[in-house]
Amino acid sequence: MTGPLKQEQAIKLDMLRSLARSQRALARLIECAADITDADDGMKLGLKRNLAALAAYQRALAEGIVGIRIHRVISGKPGAIWLDRRVRPGGR
Repeated sequence: MTGPLKQEQAIKLDMLRSLARSQRALARLIECAADITDADDGMKLGLKRNLAALAAYQRALAEGIVGIRIHRVISGKPGAIWLDRRVRPGGR
């Protein structure tokens, strides 16, 4: 790989390294803030909103650099089975 393509790859790699450093700094910030905000619910909510905005910004940057969509993982209780009864085990 030579020329502009190599330069583009080097720039993307540098940006991803920078983003990784930013993620580590954000993790340290979260740990420190967790120690400080144990008593104040209002401060927790504000911090949560600000950190969510930062995470969304970093996700958008990573998607733009890498060129793929990074889906947010959502955890929780799964919904009811949506398959037609004819294709469910024991259904007819």
